[in-house]
Amino acid sequence: MCRRLVPAIAIAFSLSFLLTVQAMARVAPLTKPPTPKGHLTIAVGYEKLTNSELEGDTYNPDQSNTTYFSIAYRHSLSRTLDWTIDLRYTVADGSFHKLGGTWDWYMDTMHLGPGLRYTLSGGWLRPYGQANLFLAGAGGDQPTTFSEAGGVGVGFAAGVDMRLSRTFSIPVEFVYSPIEFVSGYGVNSGLTWSW
Repeated sequence: MCRRLVPAIAIAFSLSFLLTVQAMARVAPLTKPPTPKGHLTIAVGYEKLTNSELEGDTYNPDQSNTTYFSIAYRHSLSRTLDWTIDLRYTVADGSFHKLGGTWDWYMDTMHLGPGLRYTLSGGWLRPYGQANLFLAGAGGDQPTTFSEAGGVGVGFAAGVDMRLSRTFSIPVEFVYSPIEFVSGYGVNSGLTWSW
């Protein structure tokens, strides 16, 4: 008697399994992983400072070519709009000969402030534009009168974000800051972690 029930039980089990798989397939789109909301980017690059006091002359070194570092946190408000806070830092150093001696110098700048980023939605390559309100400053051990300066102003960025996966992407961007004393432009790239 039990042996006669085995085929019926197997058929019932197979049908219930197929129905379960079909139901899961219908529900799957509703339970896909959520779109990442938080994004942390670390980048390095080059920035050219455009203040004429930094360009150098017969008696002073060129301090306008700097190494660029940045760290930024973004929070997605929608698929295309992010709120962001950026910290951008540049540094330059070197030595020069003056008055029969060798002088070492360094100079750094910093930009810190919130902003908004608009990203064109799309596939793995996503162009974006960004504007920040920055508190900016500069200082260092320098041979020029440009020892300490700063201001408040707007900075801009534009670039593309190359998506590697849901978690990681590589941004390549151009930055421009027209803030008095610490104005400059440059290019950088890094790594973004999204969660």
